[in-house]
Amino acid sequence: MRSIWAVAAAVTMLSSLPLAVASQPLAPNAPDVVVHLVLVTGMLLFARAVFDFELPPWMTVIGALSAGAFAAVFLLQAVSRFFPENAALYDVAFGLLGQWPELLIVLGIDVWFLGLLLLGTQGRTRFLGRALIPIIPAYHVISVAGVILAMSVPSLGVVTLLLPFVWLLIEGAKRGQAAGLGPRGPSTHAVAAPPA
Repeated sequence: MRSIWAVAAAVTMLSSLPLAVASQPLAPNAPDVVVHLVLVTGMLLFARAVFDFELPPWMTVIGALSAGAFAAVFLLQAVSRFFPENAALYDVAFGLLGQWPELLIVLGIDVWFLGLLLLGTQGRTRFLGRALIPIIPAYHVISVAGVILAMSVPSLGVVTLLLPFVWLLIEGAKRGQAAGLGPRGPSTHAVAAPPA
């Protein structure tokens, strides 16, 4: 397996919506709390997973910092949904951090996924990535432009955040990487003995 951390992050992120639906009988605000707590966990796993792929250090740092920042925002949003009577906390978590900061953080995640597509994958998963990954950053850039230009852009919600993790699940579970891709293990090449 190329990255157990990537597989764990992808499975966690993709389970957020089913777990939120399953938590509906618990309390009226349970789905919101659950989805955000699962996303916190998924983003923390993703922050670790980005180091398993041999991308340029600046891309790895952007991916890790963006994932960590998203985890912090999601945690604050989960806490604010757990205490719905605290309007000030809700305003900070969703009104302040849920707007511009969240848009910029998701662009950092997009940079990492584009880097993985361009520099860190090959074979059949690369074709799937080419079909899927460029659409998401394009949508996010259009969303940012819509905010700047005061235009209405339809919201696709959490789907645009989760869709790249479908590809990451497949990419992380992939076996046998060519040289230059993924973490390198010990060399299996025979070493010639020095002349006597």
